[in-house]
Amino acid sequence: MDNNSDLMVEKILKKILRSVDEQGCQFALIHQSLDMKDMISGDIDIVLNTYPDEIMLPIISGLVESKEVKLIQNLHYDIPYGHYYILQILGAENCFLHLDCLYDNYGVNRYHLKTAELLKGAVKTENFTHTSSAVEAIYLLMKRSIKGHVDYARLNYLQEVLGHNWQQLIPIISEWYGKQGVDKVKELLSASPELASPIFKELKIILEQRFKLIHPIRFILSIGLTKYRQVKRFFTPSGLFVVILGPDGCGKSTVTEALPRELQRGYRNIWQFHWRPGLLPKLGRTNSSVLPDGEIQNLAPPSVSKYKGGVSLIRFVYYWLDFVLGYWLRIYPKKAQTTLVIGERYFPDVLVNPVRYGFSVSPWIMRLAAKCVPQADMIILLDDDPVAINARKDELSVEAITDLLDKYKKELSHWKNPVIVNTANGVDDVVEQVKKLILDETSRQTVNRI
Repeated sequence: MDNNSDLMVEKILKKILRSVDEQGCQFALIHQSLDMKDMISGDIDIVLNTYPDEIMLPIISGLVESKEVKLIQNLHYDIPYGHYYILQILGAENCFLHLDCLYDNYGVNRYHLKTAELLKGAVKTENFTHTSSAVEAIYLLMKRSIKGHVDYARLNYLQEVLGHNWQQLIPIISEWYGKQGVDKVKELLSASPELASPIFKELKIILEQRFKLIHPIRFILSIGLTKYRQVKRFFTPSGLFVVILGPDGCGKSTVTEALPRELQRGYRNIWQFHWRPGLLPKLGRTNSSVLPDGEIQNLAPPSVSKYKGGVSLIRFVYYWLDFVLGYWLRIYPKKAQTTLVIGERYFPDVLVNPVRYGFSVSPWIMRLAAKCVPQADMIILLDDDPVAINARKDELSVEAITDLLDKYKKELSHWKNPVIVNTANGVDDVVEQVKKLILDETSRQTVNRI
């Protein structure tokens, strides 16, 4: 982000925290650094003494109404009252704010600490209220123990806050890790990142074993709540599956490659695939004219299928299974994990141009098969004047491109949420249009789930 974007994010963050404070909600930032630029470039951890949605959603709704932000994600995680909000800051380029809000009076979250323990001794400054240095130290120690990995900067900061509060922390560390754990944490104080990793692994084992023994009810409850959240997320996935279509030369690959860079702060994960999900291995090739994913490779896409009769039908059924099973076993689980899935071509392309993939199958069979292929959340067709597309990539004639575009537009009627994007103004404009469409659809689905 540039300086202007940083200032806009900082302004929104301060406005949100001021509103939280004005409503009488006790809260604190669990910071690794009070440097504003560091904070807003990552996840801002906030502990609240009330259910996050009750306090945060009205504030966010007000910012949405004033067109300052757009709510992209409201993710429920770990415990009944943990929520992760991703906000797009409007009026700035690729500008997002991540708020990780925790409310847990039972201590059943991933790091085992109760809200009251995290808010104890919170310090109020001119701009923020943040956890005490000792609380932050034990929180970061437990967080790193659970995650098991750390970079140099985070390790250095952890060592600093542990060392600064060491005498105060000894009884707390002993309570959670026992005497053996205290000795291991002492080793951690001077360890390099390479030596710290195995220490964290040992600390995780100690921490989890003691948690099970000392707090068995909390442990069982945490397991149950985690499973409940996972089941709920599976049936109401928070990810998005988008397909991008268009004839050769329309800019599909360029746009698809640009989107992860443009949207990386808007989603927890982004996954791309070309044509099919790729669950099943590619079929054997008879010569080098067939690409790994089954497409026929020539100087120009073929006008006649390479395969005929039963061979073609077998190949079609095999790859059709990849679309059906691949959706449920690869795409859908990623959607359940809040992933933006971007597919280039997908099954509609088979129906529009089957010979490209070596299929010579009756249209009614393909249409019947298509009914079993799960739909994407949005299908985007890149469209332009056929002459302009031909000028970019002349493998197809203007007439062939015109025919393909007509077929694509007719095919869109069979798929939900189709959108046509004109590419006449160049790739940067197309990327912006597609990015906005994807964020808008994610936001719409998020609001519908609330």
